[in-house]
Amino acid sequence: MSHLNIFSMMSQLMPACEATTKPRIMFVEDDDSGRQLLQEWLELMGYEVFSLPDGRDFMLTLEKISPDLLLLDLKLPHIDGFTLLEQLQTSAWRSLPVIVLSAYNLQRTRDKAAELGCTHYLVKPTPLDTLQGIIQSALDDRELSESDC
Repeated sequence: MSHLNIFSMMSQLMPACEATTKPRIMFVEDDDSGRQLLQEWLELMGYEVFSLPDGRDFMLTLEKISPDLLLLDLKLPHIDGFTLLEQLQTSAWRSLPVIVLSAYNLQRTRDKAAELGCTHYLVKPTPLDTLQGIIQSALDDRELSESDC
């Protein structure tokens, strides 16, 4: 029996699966260990994650990977998270869902982030089940708004 016939038989026996793409998350966090741990956890949860240690290549990376969601720390070297949010608001990416993960818990910080387009603001450390729920909710909301077009 040829290899082609075996693969043909196997494909007939296997259940048909829809081709799905993993949601893409861009994650900007300067703490190396925190970034690596959260990236690994997000990948285990089924997301495709692209991470940056700072905002220097932020817009270039956005254009390259076309993420479905942004996880963003505010206190970053070189370019802070507020500046990155401002850049988003003046770009084609202004409707990208943004979840801020920050150690800052001041109301004025939350308000400023919201004014700049942040859709969710979480204070570190955030329980992983909470983060996962908010990520999924933001992705679901984005999918609904895109299907309304």
